[in-house]
Amino acid sequence: MAERMANDLGRFDGDIGEYNKFYQSLIGHFGEMVDHMNALNNMWEGEAHDQFLQTFSVDREKTFQMIDDFGKILEELRFAHTEYTLCENSISNMIDSMPV
Repeated sequence: MAERMANDLGRFDGDIGEYNKFYQSLIGHFGEMVDHMNALNNMWEGEAHDQFLQTFSVDREKTFQMIDDFGKILEELRFAHTEYTLCENSISNMIDSMPV
């Protein structure tokens, strides 16, 4: 049984745009949260503060890594779109060059 894969490149491009929009929003909101946490950090001292700061530091680094991974996914989606587009254009050119 043959399998067929079809791509709607316009829709795929739109999906990539949506992904990018939410990715950029995530970066912005995370930056705001870090700013708020830094402001909170300056408001109090003590043992609880130090533990909180240590925990937040670990969580911040994990989140930076997660955001970086989302960025890598975005780049892979863009690469796939480019490759699909090149392939479709190549096939279209081959078909157009065939004498009918």
